[in-house]
Amino acid sequence: MNPKTVDRRRKPSGAKTDAIDAYLLAKTGRSDLADLRRLAPDSPPVQELKALTRDQDGLIQSQTRLVNQLTACLKAYYPVALDLFTKLQQPLTLAFLQAYPTLEEAQRASVDDLTILLRQHRHPTAVSTAHALWERLHHPQLQADAVTTRTKSRLLLALVSQLAPLLEQIKQYDEEISRLVLNHPDRVIFASLPRAGTRLAPRLLAGWGDDRERYRSAASVQALAGTSPLA
Repeated sequence: MNPKTVDRRRKPSGAKTDAIDAYLLAKTGRSDLADLRRLAPDSPPVQELKALTRDQDGLIQSQTRLVNQLTACLKAYYPVALDLFTKLQQPLTLAFLQAYPTLEEAQRASVDDLTILLRQHRHPTAVSTAHALWERLHHPQLQADAVTTRTKSRLLLALVSQLAPLLEQIKQYDEEISRLVLNHPDRVIFASLPRAGTRLAPRLLAGWGDDRERYRSAASVQALAGTSPLA
C-alpha cells in the first residue's frame, strides 16, 4: 500500500506512532478491501539481486567519494598524474601512484621501470606508452613545496589503499550479480532494453520483480517508476 494512502487519513496534527499506523492500515483495509490486491513477494533470487544491487550502489558511491578526494589531492601537489591515464579508478593508475607517489619519484623512474609496470597490468602498448609517460613526466611544470608534497603524498597513499580493494569488491559484486541475472528466465527481456547495459539491466529486473500479475497496465509501471503524468 502506498504510504500516502494512509497519510491522507491522519489527523491534522500529523501525529505518527506504530499504534496509529496499525489502526489506519486496518481501517483502510476494511473500507477499501475491494480495491486492494495482495502483494506477492519476489522469488529468493530476485530478493538477493535487489539486495546486492542496492549494496553495490553504496559501494559505488564510496568509490566516487574516494576518487573525488584523490583528484583534489593530486591537484594540490601532483597534477601531472591526472593527465597520464584515462581513469583514476583503474588498477594500473593506482599501481602507478603507489609506486611513484610524488613527481620526484616518478621522474627518477626509467623507461624500463615504467614498461615493467605497464606489462604487469597487461597494457597492450607497454613500450610506446612508457616512452610517452617518461616524456610527459619530464616536461617543465610547476612543483609543490616540500611540506605540501610530504603531507599530500601521505594522503594519496591512504586514499589509494582504500580505493584499490574497494574496486576489487565492486568487481566481485558485478560477477555475482551477473550470475544471478544469467540464471533468471527474464534476463533476455531486460538485456534487450535500450542502453540497459550490465549495470542497469539487473537493477531494472530487481525493481520490476518477477511477478507478472503485479502490474495491471503500463500506467502501473509508470507509477512505480515515478514517471506517470499528472492530470
